[in-house]
Amino acid sequence: IKRSTRPQVTHVLKFSYNNLFGSIPLAIGILIELESLDLSQNSLSGRIPPQLTSLTFLVVLNLSFNQLDGSIP
Repeated sequence: IKRSTRPQVTHVLKFSYNNLFGSIPLAIGILIELESLDLSQNSLSGRIPPQLTSLTFLVVLNLSFNQLDGSIP
């Protein structure tokens, strides 16, 4: 079986109801092909990172039921 040398790409991240706390990492911006991000129902806090603007393929964003500050960029 031939393994692909192409890097794996993440399209969906669903971490709802995972008791996550702290801030959303600024490195979220490197997931440029991400289409869906669900971080709802956690204990995330701090500002919503401007790096989300790098996610140009993002169609679904759910940050509800956290303690995040600011607006979605």
